[in-house]
Amino acid sequence: MADNLEQIANDLKQSSLKLQEIRERYDGALDILNTQNAQIIENLNNKKTEALGEIESVKDTATTQITELQTTALSSIDESKNTSINEVISKKDEALTQIEEAKTEQGEKIAKLETDLNLKAKLLTQNIEFTVGSGEESDTHFNTLEKAISEALKYSKQNNLMITIKLTEDLTLTKMLNFIYCDCRNIMIDGQGYTIRKENNGIYDTAFNFNNCVAPKLNNITISNPNTENKIGSAITVSDTAIFNNRNCSFKIDGFNSGVCINNMALVNLLNESSSETKISNCNYGFYSWSTSFTSCQKIKFENNKTAINVNGGAFVNCNLADFENNTSNCNIAFNTVTPNGICFKN
Repeated sequence: MADNLEQIANDLKQSSLKLQEIRERYDGALDILNTQNAQIIENLNNKKTEALGEIESVKDTATTQITELQTTALSSIDESKNTSINEVISKKDEALTQIEEAKTEQGEKIAKLETDLNLKAKLLTQNIEFTVGSGEESDTHFNTLEKAISEALKYSKQNNLMITIKLTEDLTLTKMLNFIYCDCRNIMIDGQGYTIRKENNGIYDTAFNFNNCVAPKLNNITISNPNTENKIGSAITVSDTAIFNNRNCSFKIDGFNSGVCINNMALVNLLNESSSETKISNCNYGFYSWSTSFTSCQKIKFENNKTAINVNGGAFVNCNLADFENNTSNCNIAFNTVTPNGICFKN
């Protein structure tokens, strides 16, 4: 029994030791668990902090982007609004400009119509004057003789009133002035002592071409060939039943093949009883009359021409009281004699 008790005591002691050992292992395991738990919690807290930081960063980025987008949107809205306003203002200004331009244009048209009406009204009560020369053009001033003549032809012929086209300087023609199928009986070209220069390019070229028309009057004007080595064409051509009645008006012609060429039943009256001299000089033919034309060149002067008057093709010429000076020949036929070429009367 004592042995049993001792055995029991030993067993208890062994059990106590094992229990002590188990407790020590338990306490060690618990410490390990606590340590690991603390680490886990710390890691979780760190992850939480990192996650919250990332969330805040994303939030800040999103907020910034939203703010920027809002600012951009507002800026775009403002820009669009300003653009629209500017476009409206621009269109308004453009519309106002167009209105002002239209008003100005209409005003100019009205003024032009009033001027035209005034000119047309003057035609019924008084003579009209145009000028030709350099300077700004207007309703009564032109840079070329063609423009002035074209304008003058727009007016009707009434009461024997005249449209006088006055030169304000010498002119140079580069092409002939054609008067074809027109009535210029109320038009006078007044040179005012100035010269029209024309160098012809062919035998039919001329400065003034009167064809099947009533020609204007030419007064106080010189028609000159600037190249005396090239005497070709004529200064004035009157043809095809044209009428050139220049009575009591004066002009001078210098340096052409023909001063005045008259043909095909044209009628020319150059009787000059004014104080100014009509003179044809330095031409191969002063007058070249042919093909049953009729010419009165009384009281004009022929000077330094090869042939003053040339008559051909049944032409009729009256040169009574004409002055002939230093011509190689005064006429190609005998005066006052009917010939196959025609006749030339002279007192």
